[in-house]
Amino acid sequence: KMIGVTKGYEDKVSVEVIDSEKLQELGMNLFHGVGRGAVVPPRAVIVNYKGNPDSDEVEYALVGKGVTYDTGGLNLKPTGYIEDMHGDKGGSVAVIGALQGALELGIKKNVVFACGFAENAIGS
Repeated sequence: KMIGVTKGYEDKVSVEVIDSEKLQELGMNLFHGVGRGAVVPPRAVIVNYKGNPDSDEVEYALVGKGVTYDTGGLNLKPTGYIEDMHGDKGGSVAVIGALQGALELGIKKNVVFACGFAENAIGS
């Protein structure tokens, strides 16, 4: 979804996807560890929005947590809690919404939008 929001705005954004292997190379082992057991490996997505082409200065940065589903690992959550464990993605959803707003409104600021995405489930 985050990358999809940037379609049509390629002249204003650059996108970097940090895959599971690169997360480990960068020493982001805790983040990598959360999602390493899932079918879809963890990754981070960084979108650099260039709203002010006359400046290289980044004026704002928004960072969001995107644990898309959190079982606690091997389904460690008790009954009554597991059904709603998709709430840990709220930070990333807010960042994606802000990115979409910045693009559609054409704000004149340089902003970095970054999200880490992982699923905390084993063999899901």
